[in-house]
Amino acid sequence: MKTIGNIIVFVFLCFSCCIKAQKKEIEILSKDKAEINKAINLYKTDNTKEILTTFLRTALNNITSEEKSFSINTTLYAIDSLFHLSKDEPSDFIKQTSFDFKLKANEQNSVSSIYFGFTTAIVNNKDLKTKKLDSKDFAALEKNVFIQADIKKSLYALLLKKEEISNQKIDSVKAQINTILQSLHKSSKYEDTCFAQTKISKGLRALFSKVNLSHEESQSKQVEFDDVLEGLEDKEISKVQTDIDGELEALKDYINTKELESLNKKWDDAKEKSDFMALTNDINQINFDGDVFREVTKDEDYKRIIKSYREGKDPLKMLHKEVAETYSRRMLWTVSPAMEYDRENKQGIYNMATKMTVGISNKLQRKPWEIEANATFKVSKDTLNQATNYDNQVGLINFGVNKVLLENKDNEPKMEFKFFTQLEHQFGKAYNSPKSIFSLNSTLRINLFKAVWLPITVKYDPDNGNLFGFFSIAANLSD
Repeated sequence: MKTIGNIIVFVFLCFSCCIKAQKKEIEILSKDKAEINKAINLYKTDNTKEILTTFLRTALNNITSEEKSFSINTTLYAIDSLFHLSKDEPSDFIKQTSFDFKLKANEQNSVSSIYFGFTTAIVNNKDLKTKKLDSKDFAALEKNVFIQADIKKSLYALLLKKEEISNQKIDSVKAQINTILQSLHKSSKYEDTCFAQTKISKGLRALFSKVNLSHEESQSKQVEFDDVLEGLEDKEISKVQTDIDGELEALKDYINTKELESLNKKWDDAKEKSDFMALTNDINQINFDGDVFREVTKDEDYKRIIKSYREGKDPLKMLHKEVAETYSRRMLWTVSPAMEYDRENKQGIYNMATKMTVGISNKLQRKPWEIEANATFKVSKDTLNQATNYDNQVGLINFGVNKVLLENKDNEPKMEFKFFTQLEHQFGKAYNSPKSIFSLNSTLRINLFKAVWLPITVKYDPDNGNLFGFFSIAANLSD
């Protein structure tokens, strides 16, 4: 009867899961989307994070030059998250806009100007905070989620079968003990009591070795049953029979509960570590052509996912990484208006910049390439003219490529090299200012530790043969 009850409970649980599946689907996929977005941040290059920070970026720029500066860039989303400003879901503008602050220093290391502005994305296909997953990625994710749920249900079904076998073994021993005790009840010889006690103890020890009990648990149970069997010496045969029946029923519940807790722990550990090796023996017992709850075994993706689980891998986490890699290669295009106050000349400086970067290929690849194009227009004072003026009107255009040179075992960029050309043109009437300057530039970024990077920039002016080197240091924090 207890087995039938377990089966009824199991069927009810499965039915309840099916009813709740639609409600939980959005929640599950939302968690997976958050995991993917976290992985995207890992795969983003530092070059990309410099354009639009993920959460917070601080930097000491051009440490070795005459115009050094300290900058801090933090997203409005980070500020909103820290102070819980939005009652509802933050807007897309908040999610992909950063606040930019910079202090520039002169040769005497005193503050020469204060820079304030913001950067917002015109196109941001890298970030899932403001986008939905592509339909094909959503379908693949949904398939993985459902198959993982099917595997867990199938493991529960296997567990019920194991419980049934274990219960049958206990019931068999119970019947043998009852036969011995009934026979003893008809006898009055003391020798029969000793013989019965020994025989029952031997049968119980054999049972403990057949069911899933550790050595320590077996010894503990032996002591419990030995205490009960001492009643035979006082001819309390009926009481001993009742107590043993109760102990054996309690043993069923103990073993079954232990098995369920063990399975749930192994499952939770496997998901947390993305390693299903501890469950491979159980998973390999599942008949995927008949026992699973969805008839999709002819689907090639299904077969590939099942193969991964059989090998102890977590295809859901693998999919997270694959999708994250493709998104990290996509286009980011920003615009950055800013105003700067020149403390030395007591005059404003106005800046407008736009930057764009995109991976050369959206396909999965290691050590990816990026194309980058930037344009900046800056209006400031011509310092050779003492009067207030805005004659210094400089436009900059950059174009180049960024290449990841080194990654860690999780494929996070750890060293990058960017080569780019720069054309600087004077649109204003500044005295003694060349109309155009063309330069070849390169930046080597080295990850010192964790989120700290050391960008080293070298600029070469082929017209005048000038060579300049600049060191910076930056720290990126992700959300």
